[in-house]
Amino acid sequence: MLKVLQSRSRKFKKSILIGVPVVAVIVFSSLAVLRNLSNAVKATDFNPGRIIDDSIFYNKDAMNVQQIQSFLNKQIGSCDTWGTGPSGKNDGRTAAQFAAAQNSNYWHKPPYVCINNYHENPNTGETSFEKGGGSFEGGISAAQIIYDAAQKYGINPQVLLVLLKKESLNLLDDNWPVKTQYKYAMGYACPDSGPGFSAACADSKAGFYKQMTLAAWQLKYYKDHHKDGGYSLKLGWNNIQYSPNPACGTKRVNIENVATLSLYIYTPYVPNDSALANYPGTSHCGAYGNRNFFMFFNRLFGSTLESKRIHSGIYERYIELGGEKGYLGDVDSEFFKTDKSIFQRFKNGFIVGSDSTGYWENYGKIRQRYSELGYEHGKMGLPLSGYFNTINNGRAQKYQNGFIVGSDSTGYWESIGLIRDKYAQLGYEHGKMGLPITQEFSTIQGGWFQKYQNGFIIGSPKSGYHESYGKIRERWNKIGNEKGALGFPTSDVIEEKGYKIQHYDKGDIIGNDNLGYWEIQGDVFKFYNSLNDTQKDKLGLPLKNEAWNDGKWTQNFERGLITGVGNKYILKIDK
Repeated sequence: MLKVLQSRSRKFKKSILIGVPVVAVIVFSSLAVLRNLSNAVKATDFNPGRIIDDSIFYNKDAMNVQQIQSFLNKQIGSCDTWGTGPSGKNDGRTAAQFAAAQNSNYWHKPPYVCINNYHENPNTGETSFEKGGGSFEGGISAAQIIYDAAQKYGINPQVLLVLLKKESLNLLDDNWPVKTQYKYAMGYACPDSGPGFSAACADSKAGFYKQMTLAAWQLKYYKDHHKDGGYSLKLGWNNIQYSPNPACGTKRVNIENVATLSLYIYTPYVPNDSALANYPGTSHCGAYGNRNFFMFFNRLFGSTLESKRIHSGIYERYIELGGEKGYLGDVDSEFFKTDKSIFQRFKNGFIVGSDSTGYWENYGKIRQRYSELGYEHGKMGLPLSGYFNTINNGRAQKYQNGFIVGSDSTGYWESIGLIRDKYAQLGYEHGKMGLPITQEFSTIQGGWFQKYQNGFIIGSPKSGYHESYGKIRERWNKIGNEKGALGFPTSDVIEEKGYKIQHYDKGDIIGNDNLGYWEIQGDVFKFYNSLNDTQKDKLGLPLKNEAWNDGKWTQNFERGLITGVGNKYILKIDK
């Protein structure tokens, strides 16, 4: 599928930007014209994730032919068909004189045909330029061409007009346009694959009728096929370039609707902060197509968004949180539906949910982590509660599949699954573990662990999940933790009178702060496990690890030792 990009490598008529490279200039109309835009909307109001609502973008009945024609007449005013008026270069020459003095195929002698009087025969390719200007037998007006394309492919004629304005060297306002402005009027089949990221337009797709019809067809194709997997961009989170130059970097954008996705496939760049702040000017590494679409549409036809309605379920929670005077602030978007949720954006966050889960706020650092985990399509699912306070100035939120919990000092982390179950048994953040300070991590042995303020929870499906902390953990780490001889813990730390013990897949770690903590493993462990409680009490705690001496293994305890090899071990108790 041919991809259409917004940038061009041309000389700009009626502009101080003549001959400037594409990356530096992608604005095709004079700055003076751009500054006449309405003050009702600012470029900084541009929402990269929702440039225009679907309901507006696909409203093919927004204008009839007569309304399109009246609009074009109003935009042009008086057309300088024969180039007798001033060139606009402040050099005293007429338009025709200026064109005649240029050594370029781009410029030509009159007639100059304005968009409101342009006609074209789609069968022969003849235009008003070859017929002396204006209408001719077999020719179709630009207004009719635009209307027919809109009707055939279900695209708002206003959208096509705005695309025409941003792609055609300001054809909607030009009172002495040249042929080339019509030739690639919609930027169709002009990918930025030429030298220096310049446009490499296909002559087979040239001509106003082809450009308008194919552009409308392309937009419908995006709508019908955006889920087919043929495009690098999709609904949801995307990394979108700032300009045709990949070195300029990307911005992570959550594309919320099909119309916005279509604009990005058509012109796959997002304006950077400088491009928005400097409107209508340019910026380093700036691309302006989608910025200009947003601004042009607002100026010419009003808002690109429907009224900002609040979903009834969301509204109830919004009011509970204080409405516009609460933390979330003013409404910032309409509500949107996904396959799993309804959500609405506010100045400082979101409310998201469903009728079955309820509607709950999501903002700040908890929202940031929720975003990293894939929102409701990730491992957490939808929220089931609002925010609530924890210890140490922490906060938490419950989700379908767990919690996100933490504080500004520890970070905010998911707490899910079997590790979460164990965390609950230990008293959550109020227990000995405290708050989590990392996400979950997998081990090469098929287990999982998570770090907390005061230790770890670690385990595997076979061993179960258990706490790991203090000096027993220190000893376990010294001998290789789960990768070492003992494997995973199979119990929590058990505190008995005078000592602590933790069981593992292949042994124990036992001891106290005075004698230290030592592992009992291997054949010594098998023999030790065969002893009864009375024998173990007489033996006492280990004083060191097992050692190989005189052809046998020996491990010393407080009041005796275990020694032997293979399946022949004996217990010696001091008298």
